[in-house]
Amino acid sequence: MTLNESYIGQRYIRPDSISKVTGYAKFTADLLAGRTDVLVAKVRRIDCARARIKSIDTGEAKKVPGVVAVLTAGDLKDGSGYGYILKDKPVLAKDEIICDCDPVAFVAAETEEAAYRAVNLIKVEYDALPFETDPLKNMLPGAEQVRKEYGSHHCGNVSNDVRVAKGGMEEAASKTVIEITADFRTPMVEHTALERDIAFAEPDAVNGGLTFYCPVQNVHGMREGLCEALHLPVSRIRVVSPLVGGGFGGKECSSVDCGVAAGILALCTGRAVVYEMTREEMFRYTSKRHRSYIKYKIGVDTHGCMTGMWSEAIFDKGAYKSVDVIPHRSALLSGGPYVIPAVDVRNRSIYTNHVYGGAFRGLGAPQQYYALECAMDDMARTIGMDPVEFRLKNLIKEGSETIFSQQMSKSDAAGIRECIEKVRQELEWDKPLDCSDLYKKRGRGIACYMYGTGSSFPKDAGHVYLELNLDGSLNVNLAQNEMGQGLITAMSQIAAQAMGVSIEYVNVGISDSMCGPEAGPT
Repeated sequence: MTLNESYIGQRYIRPDSISKVTGYAKFTADLLAGRTDVLVAKVRRIDCARARIKSIDTGEAKKVPGVVAVLTAGDLKDGSGYGYILKDKPVLAKDEIICDCDPVAFVAAETEEAAYRAVNLIKVEYDALPFETDPLKNMLPGAEQVRKEYGSHHCGNVSNDVRVAKGGMEEAASKTVIEITADFRTPMVEHTALERDIAFAEPDAVNGGLTFYCPVQNVHGMREGLCEALHLPVSRIRVVSPLVGGGFGGKECSSVDCGVAAGILALCTGRAVVYEMTREEMFRYTSKRHRSYIKYKIGVDTHGCMTGMWSEAIFDKGAYKSVDVIPHRSALLSGGPYVIPAVDVRNRSIYTNHVYGGAFRGLGAPQQYYALECAMDDMARTIGMDPVEFRLKNLIKEGSETIFSQQMSKSDAAGIRECIEKVRQELEWDKPLDCSDLYKKRGRGIACYMYGTGSSFPKDAGHVYLELNLDGSLNVNLAQNEMGQGLITAMSQIAAQAMGVSIEYVNVGISDSMCGPEAGPT
């Protein structure tokens, strides 16, 4: 391909593909192969949703051969917390736990066997306390506050409260001839990445501080999430993310959870430390897709056009803040790609006594759209209109606005309509289903999904360093991460096109907080 041709829109073999399918790709755990100087970390937790800690006896654990360090809250400098966005998680619980993911002790040993033996010998005496894992109950007046440190000024157990109002609901009601209401619930979901959550922390003998090797989705975010707990400036925390064996949002937070244990022990011992969660720990203690409770009320006029929409969503936050943009994003998308003159939306996340909810593929959109699109089907059936026709009738058009007053462009409006028509054609929507086989149940359905990129937060920006080498090749250094989306290929194409360099002379370096500028988590 000549430099006059476009690299954008072309198909290329992904540079990381061959190494992954042949097994040569190096993930974080692979970096430890052959090393005998790395300590193994384990974490002691209490199998209880909420408890008051009376005493922690580490005497027997410290006697295990090969054990180098056993730490409790009393061994730490102060009560500084950590967290991906809000630093609200205790490094080690001191007096009370508010969910069973709270750690009470760290162990570092020469071998995994010694670490396991020691952590199981730590004796914790505690009193179980009343707890609540139902967000609907924790919303009620008088419900016990999960996060007592926030004090009486906080709105009970509400972590986030988002309202969207547009148009006049009274006017919408006057034009409504048919109205439906519907309730929906969605469960927690585990990311279940093939790679287990892991963090490898190593003291930096040259620059001071720590270097972390960890499959994290935001290397700069991990630095900031750990700095206070480690009592290190971000300039003394370097995070390098090797290839990621599955993220889906989970490795925004869980890698920070692993990092705090490995980092604290590395600083304490002056040795390299690795903490890799077991599969059971991942299922029990890492972030999940939020459980949700969603209600919709939709009205239409005599022509089947939507007149108004009321909705409420309650998201189960768990015990910690983590990624709490879910009420924002789901509220933003609660009207879908439809023209709705009047809306009243309220979405909240509620603290409960169990593992926290975090980012997971869509940030609240899957829960919200499941409820909305089911409600759209319900309305279509109620008024006797084909579900595709009902959507097309109410679909956003050129110049019309979303519920957030975002105006739709001509090309976008045409694209949505074209997509629905294409789906209808491919599904042979108007052709009767073949139901002759009694042992096969056939059906078909349609749902519309509109989404946006970025976080809509102040730091929502991407940056990159470009370096032109003496041989005419180009280095592209960015802090973003390859998580299966084809980032390396896309960045190579963009850089080659923008700089007029042949694509085979573009080298992409990714996910090193020291070498690449802030680029966000996605």
